[in-house]
Amino acid sequence: MKVAAVLPLTAAQESSLLARYRATAPANFHHATTSLTLAASRRRWALLFISATVVLVQLTVAISVANGVDAGACVESSDCVRGYYCATSSAKCEQCESPGYCGTNRTAEQWAIQAGHRQPTDFASHCAACSTATAFGGDTYDYTTHLIAARHRMQSRRLGDHLTLVFASFFVSLALANEMRDVQLCALMRRERREVMNDHGRCSWHVAVLWTIEALRRYGVLTFVSGAVMQLAIFRGADSLSVCLNAVAVLFLLEIDEMLYAHGTSGAFRLTSEEHARPVVGPDDERAMVWSKSAIVLAVSVGTPLGVVAYPELGFTTFVLQGFVTMLPPMLAEVGALLWGRASRAAALRMGDLTLQLVVGVTLTLLLNLLALQVRTS
Repeated sequence: MKVAAVLPLTAAQESSLLARYRATAPANFHHATTSLTLAASRRRWALLFISATVVLVQLTVAISVANGVDAGACVESSDCVRGYYCATSSAKCEQCESPGYCGTNRTAEQWAIQAGHRQPTDFASHCAACSTATAFGGDTYDYTTHLIAARHRMQSRRLGDHLTLVFASFFVSLALANEMRDVQLCALMRRERREVMNDHGRCSWHVAVLWTIEALRRYGVLTFVSGAVMQLAIFRGADSLSVCLNAVAVLFLLEIDEMLYAHGTSGAFRLTSEEHARPVVGPDDERAMVWSKSAIVLAVSVGTPLGVVAYPELGFTTFVLQGFVTMLPPMLAEVGALLWGRASRAAALRMGDLTLQLVVGVTLTLLLNLLALQVRTS
């Protein structure tokens, strides 16, 4: 009996074989939706609708958490964090940011006009929560702005609390990196099958919807989840227990699509999706995923503790910087990995695609944020 000789594998064959093992079966609903939509499933529109709804729910909740951490609903000032007062006209916590108006020679009308965009009915609540008379019956007051209150909270932290924040930030960054990898796998499937499906005259709208979902997940959900963790550490918990519990509570948002896939779909649905959802991850794409993962882990692990420390000095600018820290480093790392592999054309196309997704994702997220704020104030 003859035995066939086993020839050594070429580099291309070895990469292809390894890529098959690197292919990942779907672990969440978004991944399954992408695979079945690109496979032209009859249920693609229903799947796209559910997937888009899940993303909007994740993003809306993350926005609500971020906006409600410091400026939440209230009945009285004790419902607000220190450095804020309850504006009875809107039943919302407002920042203490207008010192010099709580003396005996000041009136509610003066405060409302000169401080700007204030209601005279909130004057008493504002002075009671934000200032304290230094002498009984005197006109000298100690005024505590929201930044001063944040500085006091920072000074009350112990070494263990700071270490817990660093520890929690690291695990938050791992969760964000895992979610980003899933977005990248969905994008990889979309790029692999886009040309084939366009040749058959279909999927242009399907691909556009998938592309938009990716943009919202990467530049909306991840950004606000990262920001919400930092805001909770600034306003709602200086101690170790609060930092841990708040981080776990926010990360629950990233598990919604996985729970929906694992417990809200049938076994037949999962088997069908797994037939189409194993993209071949080449060496360039694998390197891009690894580099972007390392970038977001490093950026969020370092950026979140630094943002908490810097907030008393920088104020709202801290949250803007945290958004850039979450979005830009992994994006640039992904493109840099392609350039490292000498795939300059692929890097240019990827940079253009990610930049456009950044613009669209941030724009839609800001519009949803404005809508949420408008609903709260109406």
